[in-house]
Amino acid sequence: MTDTDKILSQLIEHFREIVSLEDQDIHCITSKLEIIFLKKKEYLLREGQVSRQMHFIAKGSLYAYHIDEKGKENTTQLGIENWWVNDLYSYLCELPSRMFIQANEDTTIKQISKSNLELLWALELLVICMLVSISFFFTGAGKYAISVQSKWD
Repeated sequence: MTDTDKILSQLIEHFREIVSLEDQDIHCITSKLEIIFLKKKEYLLREGQVSRQMHFIAKGSLYAYHIDEKGKENTTQLGIENWWVNDLYSYLCELPSRMFIQANEDTTIKQISKSNLELLWALELLVICMLVSISFFFTGAGKYAISVQSKWD
């Protein structure tokens, strides 16, 4: 099994904690995923960019923060392995992010673009789309991993 196969199977196992999947569903999911590698301190998202993917942490950790009007860094989310991290407000509203998402260490991310997620909806693979949505809010450990966007103006 290659490293890529191991990384993809990790996300499939994460989904299987919620619902059973057929082989055809698994193929559909994995064909829409992209794997990216971040070095420590590298950014996944910067303020001003629009978040267009849902990000699953396969290995490593990320943190999300914004900088307030006084120049102070405020951490809003910490993501560890098998958790999802994103600026959900930017993703859903397609607006520029006010957050930075940065790697705490070398990190491997599996991501699915909004357009590919919408394609799964169009293919009537509702259960897969629901899995991505549900597992964003509930980690495999059953803990909440929710980031709240507040008005910083």
